[in-house]
Amino acid sequence: MGSSGVYIRSIEHRRAMSEIQKTIASQPEKLEKNRLAGLRMHELYPDIFPPVISGDNHWTRNRPRELLPMFKGYKYCIDCGKQLARRAATRCVSCSKSKEHHPRWKGGTSKLRNKICNSFEYRQWRSDVFTRDNFTCQECGNTKSLEAHHIKRFSLIIKQYQIKNLNDALNCSELWNINNGKTLCKVCHKKTYRAGS
Repeated sequence: MGSSGVYIRSIEHRRAMSEIQKTIASQPEKLEKNRLAGLRMHELYPDIFPPVISGDNHWTRNRPRELLPMFKGYKYCIDCGKQLARRAATRCVSCSKSKEHHPRWKGGTSKLRNKICNSFEYRQWRSDVFTRDNFTCQECGNTKSLEAHHIKRFSLIIKQYQIKNLNDALNCSELWNINNGKTLCKVCHKKTYRAGS
């Protein structure tokens, strides 16, 4: 070994290495067998190759998972049955981010909200609110890019009255109450959501 910690190979060592490499090249099935077993040159020929120490777990590199002593078997996704990459996981990536498993999932309210917002009753409510407020923003007086704002939040009404489908929404009077609506421009509408009202 040199003073810098780098192993300096002698001429005999180089000759021995080239002989071993020629032998290995002539026996590809042995090479494949050793590769699958995860054996390295210093494990096969300890008298010629000194052990390489490059970290605590250097011997696990390029070794099939099944051959590692800490391998405890594969885990599978509890929803779809796919093999998992990590033992700590319980669901695969696609299942963990879908619907009720996603941290921001609120029970599929966006589909219901889209159905309600596309209904005739919602458009009628929106038009009535605009007409009552004379098509002007109630905060800044702007007359462009107007939106109808529910004073009592749309999501709170859906949650409070346990609205699950469009028919429930059509029967809910508070959702269509004109006094619960207010005309705002886009900028002011964003400010109300930032303020939390």
